[in-house]
Amino acid sequence: GSIALIRQAVTLQPDHADHWRLALEIARYAEDDDLEVEAVQALSRLEPDDDVILLTRLNHRLDRLATVDERLERYRALLSGDRRDDLGPAVTSRLLMDEAILLRRQGEYEQFADRLAESVAVDPSNRAAVAMAAGYFQSQVEDPFAEAELYVSMVLADPTDWTWQIALAETLLHHGAYRGASRIYTLAYSNRRAAEGTVQTGMLADYAIAQWAAGRTGAARRTVREYQRAINEQHQMQIRRDQPDMPLAELGRMTAPIDPVVATVRAAIENRDGEQEAAGRALARAVEAYHRAIERRVEEAEENDEVDTTAADRLRYELAWVAAWLGEEPDPARDAFEQADTHRPFSDDARQRFEGWFALKADEPQRARELFEPLADEHITARLGLAKANLMLGERRGAARSFLAVVREQPGTLMGVWAADHLAELLGERVPVSGLARELESLIDDIPRSVERYPTEPNFAVRLRVTPETDPVAPFDPPIVNIEITNNTPYPLAIDPDGPIRPQVALFLQVRTTAAPMIDELDPKIIDIGRRLRLDPREQLTIPVDLRRSALGSLLRNAPLSGANVTVRAVSNFRVTDRGVIRPFLLGSESRSRSFRIDGQRIDEPWINNSLADLTALDERDDLVTMVMLGHFVARVMQSEPGDDRRQRAEDVVDTVLDAFGELSAPARAWLVANMPVLAHFEPMLDAARRSDDPRMRMMYLVTQVREPDDPMLDAGRRSDDPAVVTIAEMMAERTQIRRRQEEMRRQQGR
Repeated sequence: GSIALIRQAVTLQPDHADHWRLALEIARYAEDDDLEVEAVQALSRLEPDDDVILLTRLNHRLDRLATVDERLERYRALLSGDRRDDLGPAVTSRLLMDEAILLRRQGEYEQFADRLAESVAVDPSNRAAVAMAAGYFQSQVEDPFAEAELYVSMVLADPTDWTWQIALAETLLHHGAYRGASRIYTLAYSNRRAAEGTVQTGMLADYAIAQWAAGRTGAARRTVREYQRAINEQHQMQIRRDQPDMPLAELGRMTAPIDPVVATVRAAIENRDGEQEAAGRALARAVEAYHRAIERRVEEAEENDEVDTTAADRLRYELAWVAAWLGEEPDPARDAFEQADTHRPFSDDARQRFEGWFALKADEPQRARELFEPLADEHITARLGLAKANLMLGERRGAARSFLAVVREQPGTLMGVWAADHLAELLGERVPVSGLARELESLIDDIPRSVERYPTEPNFAVRLRVTPETDPVAPFDPPIVNIEITNNTPYPLAIDPDGPIRPQVALFLQVRTTAAPMIDELDPKIIDIGRRLRLDPREQLTIPVDLRRSALGSLLRNAPLSGANVTVRAVSNFRVTDRGVIRPFLLGSESRSRSFRIDGQRIDEPWINNSLADLTALDERDDLVTMVMLGHFVARVMQSEPGDDRRQRAEDVVDTVLDAFGELSAPARAWLVANMPVLAHFEPMLDAARRSDDPRMRMMYLVTQVREPDDPMLDAGRRSDDPAVVTIAEMMAERTQIRRRQEEMRRQQGR
């Protein structure tokens, strides 16, 4: 039925792009390939700047080729010479990526890599190509700088994708580019918090380490504190649900168990940059966190009847190491060591390394050095201990060399950063770990600072506006609002289902009309804005939306006399919450239009007289609207009290409207039948429609007037010679049967 109706619409208005877009949507839903191809061809003609339609049309042609060789030859023809200028960078990039995928399936990996790299170079906003290139080259090439470059490309292609930002930050931290790592972790952290409200523990620990390594000790402390506050709030909410009678004062003292890794990061920071008392408290929290984690692992093993204690033993070892490394007193560290050794004995080398650290705690640096030196080449903990022993012995040069060796071997670990902090103190400044670290820092410096504002200030990147095209809107004229999307960034951004600009915008309409109480907001209407593959820097995309194709259309059709005041709220890059609320997601925002008026008609005697006089000399466009308005005037009067003195006047109006109806063309009659109010006084109009052989009249009658499954027009429609009329009659017969069954179910439930 929908296909039949939309085909009639595009036949009547073959140059109406909005009708063809609806046809394309229906064709894809119904899997009607012929209609889809027809709609794409029409839109290519009507809107040649739409590169999404251009790419779809090209893919339709490619899909008709039977062999891989034919497709590859076609790709070469499309992408040769000046053809790329005609296609534009966005379409060219996606065709290159598709060709690359085809080459990979053929086993042509070198050509695949070349084409993929070319795709990224042609359009760096093609996030699918950038992501594919990053994954491929990461597995094929041992080049940290090239890997980081691809990650940076992905960050710029989609500044909302924190997974790639984390990958970049990890790479930077791993190679000692601490300042850049801190900056990118900040971006990823902000995006994740804005999107999910929570941050993964592992990411948070690395983020705090990067901040500390970059010299932002206060920021690192705040990161850990914010994490503790967030998990405390979640913990207290859960307790409140389980124990609603708990006093608020007691509830406020409840704290959540902190992750041992995060607690250790805090302890390491306080060990280097805090007072002794603060360092002791931080270490005590880390020890407590490990004890809790060990207890949980033991309980889980017992509940599952597991014999393997590897998980708990690993935590016991980590606890022993943390106590020996960051503790000030030897006895607690030795107790933790012995506890771990009881469950799984240490090797001789491990015992010697621990003894070295115990000696440091006992202020015996010479003995510690003797224990560490034989093991320093093989074990980083021994090398770290040797550096500390040399420092305690006053051998600053030897200590600096050992600390530098630790930093270069493990620049991204907590031990490496702890060593880097010692090294900075010895040298009086923080120095790059390596030449690669300097290059990576320079690479990150080239990322615009504006990127960091996007998670909290999305309009700084992508601006959304919604404005009425005309105000006021005449009765039965299309109320058009324009959705404007502007790329405010200095680089192109893709319009893609995965971001950064999602191809749908949700519209909410607030309507005020005298015909009904104020409607807070009608059901949302989802608008497809995917008319471009990307927006260039500072480019604006404007999408006109006809609000008749929303709940507002039915409202105005049923009560056109009152008109309406309308305000439109638009939400871009939206997501639906667990409670069904539509809210902006990353780079998404809300925009509210100014209120605009859709005119109705004030009914008075002069207007009625003038309208009836006008109907004697038909000007179909204007007089059709007048006839509908008169029809609604009649309906309003006939619903009033029997003594209303306007009833005779209404009878005169009916006679004039019916006379004028007989003079209308077939299309005008069909439109009037679809829009006149349902009223017995206009039954002659419907009788004429039932007798009509015009397919459009029959379709309009079936869609707007048939309400019962025994309506004789259904059988008449199914016997029609026009396939479209038959299809619509069958659709309406099914709908009326469903409606009758639903009404019967409601009656039975009411009993």
